[in-house]
Amino acid sequence: MPDAEPGNDPAAPDSRARALLEALAPLHDTRTGSALVTCDTVEDTQQTRQLLRAAWGIGPHTPRLLLLHSKLPDQHRATLTKQIQRWTGPGRPRPKRPFVVISSPVCEQSLDVDFDLVVSDLAPAAQLLQRAGRGHRHPRTDRPAWARRPVLVVLTPPGALPPSWLPVYDKSLLLHTRQELRALAPKNTRTVTLAIPQQVPALIEAVYADDFTTPDGRARDVGDTQHTVRAAIAAINPPHKVHDLHHLSEGLVDDPATRLGADTLRVLPVYTRPDGTRWLNPRCTHPLPETVDPHDLTTIRHLMNHTLPIHATLLPRHHPDTRPPDSWHTIGGLRHLALLPQPVTPAGTRPYTTRTHTLHLHPALGLTTRNRTT
Repeated sequence: MPDAEPGNDPAAPDSRARALLEALAPLHDTRTGSALVTCDTVEDTQQTRQLLRAAWGIGPHTPRLLLLHSKLPDQHRATLTKQIQRWTGPGRPRPKRPFVVISSPVCEQSLDVDFDLVVSDLAPAAQLLQRAGRGHRHPRTDRPAWARRPVLVVLTPPGALPPSWLPVYDKSLLLHTRQELRALAPKNTRTVTLAIPQQVPALIEAVYADDFTTPDGRARDVGDTQHTVRAAIAAINPPHKVHDLHHLSEGLVDDPATRLGADTLRVLPVYTRPDGTRWLNPRCTHPLPETVDPHDLTTIRHLMNHTLPIHATLLPRHHPDTRPPDSWHTIGGLRHLALLPQPVTPAGTRPYTTRTHTLHLHPALGLTTRNRTT
């Protein structure tokens, strides 16, 4: 559980970047194995991929980097998920080249995957336990020498929590999880050995205790998140019946853009040429169908597979650029979509700019958004 101040400077001694690179060093140095890095936000996954790419470079022997989060078009995300499951599922042979999957909390959603190492940003204990269950999930005979036992590395900010995490997780749950993990570590060490399943219920009960008070003396705000988690905790089997960490917190969390109650909008990226034509791919070989037959389920399904969810405040729905063709308004699957223009230039695609944000569907990172006021 290395302390790691938020930051992407590998040279800084206490930075998250340095702690992450140190955790992944055995995979990189031996050119063997697989790792899952789970971040708390989509933006963190994108920054982590950029960090690892800059540190390791590009080459036939450098670890392959795969990015999995909610801001990928559905078809891309589904294809990537199948690839990851094919590489990490039970009895499946691993690629010869090492690989790292960098994921937002979507990796917690019923994916039967098995990695040699799991690295996670700090999260509530239930989520950490579920992430730990993605490592050494199945018996394997081809694990690298550096991964003989299951390890979860938790990147833990020693001071203030990053503000971007707070809309995702209850602050007091994060603070209490950090406090309980430190209490489990032997003196002057940063390694926690947790007996599974024997010590799991006690850790969960301690973190989610109703009478917990944060280190600064504030009582926890009891909200929907706590009630949901405690309902799941009540269903945990006794230790002798717990065989799989996967079920301890299944369904408790997702990306902020798809959490229950979030104001979301499903968008269809379209690539626009200077002549005004609109296309479904950056090479402009598949035109956007301006007219769709309501009975043409193949076309409707094809269009929906290109969509992704965003926060509704990021894009004006009724602007001429974002309004879908009028003929779609009678089709249930398409009438509530907004178009996300991506202007095409000889140098590649450019971000779409609104009054408050720029939005760009990057081929490797997925959708990136920037606030124009900062």
